[in-house]
Amino acid sequence: MLTPGTPLLAFTNPCNTHPVYFQVAWLYTAQSTNETISFGLRNDPASTSVDDVSVMNGTQQLLTNGGFETGSLSPWQGAAHVGAGNPHSGTYSYNDGVVGSLDYVYQTFQTVPGTLLNISFWISWGGSGPLVQTNITIYPSATTATTTIVTTTTTPISTTAPCWTPSGPTGNTMLTPGTPLLAFTNACSAIPVYFQVAWLYTAESTTETISFGLRNDPASTSVDDVSVMNGTQQLLSNGGFETGSLSPWQGAAHVGAGNPNSGTYSYNDGVVGSLDYVYQTFQTVPGTLLNISFWISWGGSGSLVQTNITIYP
Repeated sequence: MLTPGTPLLAFTNPCNTHPVYFQVAWLYTAQSTNETISFGLRNDPASTSVDDVSVMNGTQQLLTNGGFETGSLSPWQGAAHVGAGNPHSGTYSYNDGVVGSLDYVYQTFQTVPGTLLNISFWISWGGSGPLVQTNITIYPSATTATTTIVTTTTTPISTTAPCWTPSGPTGNTMLTPGTPLLAFTNACSAIPVYFQVAWLYTAESTTETISFGLRNDPASTSVDDVSVMNGTQQLLSNGGFETGSLSPWQGAAHVGAGNPNSGTYSYNDGVVGSLDYVYQTFQTVPGTLLNISFWISWGGSGSLVQTNITIYP
């Protein structure tokens, strides 16, 4: 869960260029009837591209022209840098190479205070060093955007607190080897609407295994659209379970048509008494930067709703 006032993504000195898009995604509780998502971008040596910006309330999209596919900025406001040069999908994206200071583009949308929103966008950039900067935020529209830069943390998306609710960094953060993608032993509440978990991870071996350990005594936990990307190459097979069967995944066979995030099928596990595991091993190259993501939801709450989702050599 994004803490109000915390950037979605902020940095002032990237170590490397990142020409391949990656996704940033957060859960956020609306603070006002009007919220504004704002992208502050600076890139003196090259340019930064943003595409497929989304704010979802369940299945309802709250933004307009989030993929810039009209070919123009409206209803976004600010610096008009929409072009066909480097889209993540479709034809157009937002491409900003402003020099000397942060350039802002923003959109205000209506919602209901207390609503749980799923925010995501895709970003890439050329260049590196202190003249490549971002400050990407969401805030109630009564609040004025600032150019204050803060850095994100690498706190794992797991907890030892009495109960757990979705929180922590996502696709903009590097996963420390040995750290779970998602792990908790006591869910504060049911999360019936899917949310996405995403990480960057550096492969340590020629083969890696992604593993889902799930327990849900009172109800069931659903997983869908599992993805491990090396640039534009998908390294998993049947990550959306759309074959209707488990293969080439191994472990507990709980694929069904009951509760998909997309398509027809998903993985739905309601095992009682202990964690149930499903896993897939894939080939890669040591040192390769991988983009890992999956969508998850669950019924039930309490200490008998647990996950242990990991990647390991």
